[in-house]
This record gives sequence, C-alpha cells and structure tokens, in this order.
Amino acid sequence: MRATARKACATARRACLTARGVRDSEGGGVRRQPSGGDPVAATGRQRQAALRGTYLFGASHMLGLDDWQPTESRVLTLIRRAGFNIVRKCSWVKLDRLLLTALVDRWRPETNTFHFPHGEMTITLQDVSCILGLRIDGEPIVAAPHVPTRWPSYLDMCQELLGVDILNLNVLGQYKTCLQMAFLRDTFSQMNLQGHNMHTVRCYTRAYVMYLLGKALIPDTSGNEIHIQYLGFLEDFNACEKLSWGSAVLAYLYRAYVSRPENYAADIHN
Repeated sequence: MRATARKACATARRACLTARGVRDSEGGGVRRQPSGGDPVAATGRQRQAALRGTYLFGASHMLGLDDWQPTESRVLTLIRRAGFNIVRKCSWVKLDRLLLTALVDRWRPETNTFHFPHGEMTITLQDVSCILGLRIDGEPIVAAPHVPTRWPSYLDMCQELLGVDILNLNVLGQYKTCLQMAFLRDTFSQMNLQGHNMHTVRCYTRAYVMYLLGKALIPDTSGNEIHIQYLGFLEDFNACEKLSWGSAVLAYLYRAYVSRPENYAADIHN
C-alpha cells in the first residue's frame, strides 16, 4: 500500500511538472503563466483567486498546535478519555504545493476519488483512524446551526462549559456563532491549573479540544474560528469518546473538496 501511495504521489507530481507550467528559476518549482499576466497580482488576493492549474497556496493551520501544549495530568486524562490523545501529538508537516495542485486537479467529486493513470485512490475511514487515531464507529455527529434546547443561547453554553462570560469580550466571529482561536489560546493556554478544582480543569480541556478542532480537524477557510455548536459535544467526555469524530472529519474534508470552485485555485488545509 505504501509503495502504491508513493507511486501515486510521484505520478501526480510529474503530471504537474510536465503538464501545468514552466520551471520556476528561483525554487525549481513549476508555475503556469496564463495569458494576461499573473492572476494573483491582477486580483491582489494572495490567498485566493489564482487560475486553475497554478500553484495552490498551502496553509497548514496545524502550525498553531505548537502554541498550546497541555501538560497537566488531569487534562491529559480527559483528552485521552474524549478520544483526542493521538491528534494532540500531531505536528506540522511541510506541504508540497505542486503535489497539492496536481491532486486537486485529479479529484472527482462524483466518486470522491483521485483519478490517476494506474487507477483511483481516495481517503478512507481507515486512513483517518490510523493517522489521527479518531473513532470511526459509534454515534454520528449531527451538528445543527442552532442553540441546543439545553441552553438558552450560545453565551449561556460558553459560560457553563468554558466558565467564561463572553458577552463583552468581542471574541465571536463574523456571524456571532464562532469563537476565535486566539481567544481560546490566550485565555486558557497560560492558565496554571494547580490548586483548581475539576470544573476548571474540564473547562480548560474543552477549550483545548475546541482549539484542536479549529486548527487541525474542522478548520474554516481562515483557520481562526470554530463554531460554538461543537462545544455542546464536549459537555460529557465519556459521551464524547463514543462519537464518530473520524467520520465527521472525513465528511468535512469531502465537503471542502466538493465546495471549492472548479475553475479556481484556493487554499488547501492540512
């Protein structure tokens, strides 16, 4: 399987090198030069709006995971109980922009597979389980864009599950339904938990798992926000472990592939 994967990667990279452009004199890469000049310079948007077949900009949000490394034993126990122990050990990897560009060009949303000369390949639940250590069976994660009946509002949910009143903190995202990653990191990462009770430890752990979701597993296009609705799944860590987080992450990945415009390049998230 590893040999086949390596062969597929090499094939995709060669395809990008030979069919998508001319060699870049600076870095030895390949950049297609469409007529009319550089599309990035023309639009002024460095992170988006490059024509299909040009370099895709690799944005690895997992870089932020190094900014927050929990060490308190009670927190690590709760993370392990919730099923995120393997994910928290993941680190940033260097992205190959040429390879990502070629893979996007070969992705077929009709079958959710990459089409290569030697056959089709795709990302499976087994891959998610082996790489991220997430559960791929159990109860499905059905997130609805409304406040669960258990809490009158998202503000009340955050106050109970995070122990923070966010009403006057200006930490909600554009649509007032997301928490900013910087808020979670700056508020909780430097907290000294020695002498604190388990309620505070649980709040800290929920904040870290939300940070993990927003940075590595379910990132939005900016990598700076996470929807508050996922916080409700972290109320009970024992129940959280029984949820099929691996299925949700893979479904989110497929949806991100399908929702990207066919004729434009965009950011690729790790």
